[in-house]
Amino acid sequence: MGNPAIAPPLAIANLLNGQTVGGVALVLGTNLFAGPERPKSQGIPSQAVFCCEYGGPPPSPYLGQDQDDRSFVVQVLFRGKPGDLDGARALANGGFPLLQRAVSAGYIDVRCNEAGPHCLGRTPTDEPRFSLNTTLRFQG
Repeated sequence: MGNPAIAPPLAIANLLNGQTVGGVALVLGTNLFAGPERPKSQGIPSQAVFCCEYGGPPPSPYLGQDQDDRSFVVQVLFRGKPGDLDGARALANGGFPLLQRAVSAGYIDVRCNEAGPHCLGRTPTDEPRFSLNTTLRFQG
């Protein structure tokens, strides 16, 4: 059983890289990251997007082939500027159409697990946060 050539968090980040989402130009390594949320104290801007892998369901046999169909869950966390709930919501809502039914190299498909992003509240420094969970399917 093989593994995908591109790690799931990076595959999702690549789909968002270079896109303008909710009025924000996303750039990998600047305000878009493949990995868990990082604080501003590490030089990360308030308004940022983080793509973090959270496992997925167990593999299931792919009918008629000696392979398994595997799914990887990646949480996409959209963090806004302090006090700007509407801006954070626009950022998160703009990410949905870019990810739902997207095609990512090495994967069968990408699907959003919810009808839209959901609010996670605010950080201690008043940055609103929204989350959208995605599933990437891989055969191997």
